[in-house]
Amino acid sequence: MTKPISRLDLDALDSDPPRPRWLIEGWIRKHDLVIVSGEPGAAKSWLALFAALKVTSGGQLFLWNVTSSSSQNKVLYIDEDMNRYDAQERFQHLAAGLGEKPSKWHGLIDYWTENGFTLNSIVERSGEIKEFGPALVIVDSMYCINEYDMNELQYVRKVKSRLRGLMKEADCSLMILHHLRKSQPGQERVKTSEDILGSVGYRNMADAVIFMEWVDARKRVAGVKVRLDKQRGLSEEAIENQKFRFKVNYLGEGKGTRLDLIGAEA
Repeated sequence: MTKPISRLDLDALDSDPPRPRWLIEGWIRKHDLVIVSGEPGAAKSWLALFAALKVTSGGQLFLWNVTSSSSQNKVLYIDEDMNRYDAQERFQHLAAGLGEKPSKWHGLIDYWTENGFTLNSIVERSGEIKEFGPALVIVDSMYCINEYDMNELQYVRKVKSRLRGLMKEADCSLMILHHLRKSQPGQERVKTSEDILGSVGYRNMADAVIFMEWVDARKRVAGVKVRLDKQRGLSEEAIENQKFRFKVNYLGEGKGTRLDLIGAEA
């Protein structure tokens, strides 16, 4: 069967462009492909799961607003990075930190874990994903699902084609967690989202890119720095203002864990 051709509606270009439909205002628009980048252990999965809880219930997500029109959206979380026990414990902790039980998200969040998925096997399940109807699909992580050489640009094009095809088929936004390249021994440098593992083409294919790092890896109480490095729907000035820090705040046995906003970064 021949694939339908996607075309621009030139008549529609005579009028003002439609306002972006935000899933998370200032970060993720409907049908965006976003990358959350950072070194292993930089709390990327904490942020991603917290975003999943908020997208399905609405409210405030750090500096970003999840509008009431976005509440009751569904999220599919495909986790090939954490083991089942750690994933379960993290979900329980975040739910308790919000004063809720995990069952609140029954039917709203579908969490796939330890299935040995590759990118191609995920795409093969696009019909199943579409039937669930998520507004957002989160994949943790690109390193775990990608069966191609990440340094070859020709394979980046294949990955982009498959990811965009999945988003179109499932009518969703897509969040990919992605690691940074390792520093050489003795090398001191300022890391950015341009240091993501593999070809820079991975960064270029995204509509939005978040960069995360611990303020001081030796003092985790200092929090995690989050910076929006790219969002096609925002001006450079608006992107520059999207910087903040949060703390992974363990509240004690049975009380869960909160992600607390510490403040905006200068």
